[in-house]
Amino acid sequence: MKKSNCFLLALLLLLLSCTSNDDDTLPKIEDSDYFIEFKANGNLIRYEPKLSSSMGFSYQPDFGIYITTILVLKDESVGNKNFISLTLRSNEAFKIGTEYDMQDAVTVTGIPQARINFTYGNEEGILHQAVLLKKPDGILPINDEFYVTFNELGQDVTGTFHGTIFKANTAITSSRPSMLITDGKFRLKKLDL
Repeated sequence: MKKSNCFLLALLLLLLSCTSNDDDTLPKIEDSDYFIEFKANGNLIRYEPKLSSSMGFSYQPDFGIYITTILVLKDESVGNKNFISLTLRSNEAFKIGTEYDMQDAVTVTGIPQARINFTYGNEEGILHQAVLLKKPDGILPINDEFYVTFNELGQDVTGTFHGTIFKANTAITSSRPSMLITDGKFRLKKLDL
């Protein structure tokens, strides 16, 4: 009996040692964490939110609009610094691989609005955002740009983003200091509302 158990243990160890680690279906350690990261004017910013920070998805039938929102705070006890807020709206269900452009207006109750609103509060509490929709008359120099693409829309949501955001609370739109957001990516828990 003892020889049989030793043989089974040796066989099990042999089989386990022959298992390939290159299997793409196995989750990679870095992919199993929830995060949102990007470069702000070239400086890497990374948030590793708690599981309570999700990407909420809903459909608002009264307005005929799909909405997804992200709110991630680096420190949940401080709400005015180190945070990301993103709202994305669409007149149809969200799709994988589609690049959503904030300037591709979405109509809500007959009024065209920016498809994406993005706000970043840095460690000093200074807000930068992309929220203004360009006007067809071009009178005001509005250069807000922001783009989001979903790569996965399952239990987890992954995607990328980039754009040009501007310092908030600046009275003259032509003199707003800009910030370039590049290499943005995220993996968050999906929450259907």
